[in-house]
Amino acid sequence: MRKTNIYQLITNLNEEESKTFIAWLKNRKENKSVQIFKILQQEFSKKPEAIEKEKLFQKIYPKEVYNNGKLRYTFFSLIKKFKLFAAFQNLEQNELEIEKNWIDWLSHRNLFDLREKYFKKYKNDYGDGEYIKWSGKITHYEIIMRDIEFRLVNGNIPSKEKVDLASKIVEDHLLSEIMRWKIFLKNISITYNINTPFSLGKEAKKLIDSTDKNNEVLNLIKLCIQVVDTHCSEEIFHEFSDTLEQLHSKVDNELCYSFYVAKTNYIIRKYNKTSNKEYLVQLFENIKERETKKYNIRFNILPYWSYRNTVSIALEAGEIKWAENYNNKFKSFVPIEFRENSHQLNLAKITYFKGNLEQSLEIFRDIKIDHDHTYLAIKKFMVQIYFELNELIVLKSLIQNTLRNLYRKKNQTYHWTAWIHFFQLMNKLIKIVQKDDLEKKNQFLEEIENKEKVANRKWLLEKVNAL
Repeated sequence: MRKTNIYQLITNLNEEESKTFIAWLKNRKENKSVQIFKILQQEFSKKPEAIEKEKLFQKIYPKEVYNNGKLRYTFFSLIKKFKLFAAFQNLEQNELEIEKNWIDWLSHRNLFDLREKYFKKYKNDYGDGEYIKWSGKITHYEIIMRDIEFRLVNGNIPSKEKVDLASKIVEDHLLSEIMRWKIFLKNISITYNINTPFSLGKEAKKLIDSTDKNNEVLNLIKLCIQVVDTHCSEEIFHEFSDTLEQLHSKVDNELCYSFYVAKTNYIIRKYNKTSNKEYLVQLFENIKERETKKYNIRFNILPYWSYRNTVSIALEAGEIKWAENYNNKFKSFVPIEFRENSHQLNLAKITYFKGNLEQSLEIFRDIKIDHDHTYLAIKKFMVQIYFELNELIVLKSLIQNTLRNLYRKKNQTYHWTAWIHFFQLMNKLIKIVQKDDLEKKNQFLEEIENKEKVANRKWLLEKVNAL
């Protein structure tokens, strides 16, 4: 019994998690599941060798004759409910999202073998053939890269199979090549498929195995790895940028693509942290440089978030016409399943920055939610529009509904917390406006400036200062 999935799961839950799971089941009117869960909890508190399947079955189904198949199906059904429970905070509860969050949930517990088992099943179900290759399916990529990260954190070297699988997906969101360079430099003995047509193919393998400590490109790779680190200094970044400018024409296009992604992401981190307009200008210039040098598209594919983010950065920099041209020029390079939605989202943002608030609101309302970040972008702009139109009653309702969804996803990343804080602060801003309480203005400004993790801080400060 000790080795069964259900035993490992239930004995790994703490008291608070058990109560939450039971409450969730009750809310779904799953009374029989609540009863089964409590019986299993009680029985699994015994020593594993003292648990007998026949007696366990009799407690769950007192009027039935022992049926091993039914008992196993009971366990299987409860595990399915565990999966839903782990994913219930998601806005989109499709199969892939459920699998992703289930594996993520297991990652935070000491259930390595069980997690490995489900990861293998996931790969078998979704990881074969063309479907796992680049098609805009970010969920696959996230699961694979999270698996690699999880193994590194826990001191487990990812298998060649896992890394090869990750290498087949053409995305720059988590900089998979650089992640693998880190693995390379820490574990030189690992053997990879050097024939993959990516930047960690023959050239990178040759460079890293080289004994030439003066190899310029290898040093550039090492600088790039430092730039990806969130604690990278300005000095290292400038050294990397200067070296990249000198060497980019000598470097393989695949390596260069990732180098420029790393450079872009560093400036984005700096801008998000400081809101310094100098970084915004630097960021826009970097984006234009990538377009000019053709390092913004890879294998004729433009990741949908790069397409969306580029337009957002241009608009923030006041380059509305450039953003409009970019939105139309590069639409055809976005994977087809995200193409129209991304184009419309960009169009809505452009329309907003042109000052056509009601028209942009109509476009935002018609956009399909294809990712959590899309949901947040839409809600952000709708909040801004309703506030600027002075539609405060509608705005309060929108914030209330949005916060309800965000609270349900309380285990999310930095971005999620930052957006919760933004909507909470918006509630306070509405009260100040409705009560015409300008005495609290300075106090509120101080709160916005000092509060950690606030999304859209710049816009908030502008609106409060304008009161």
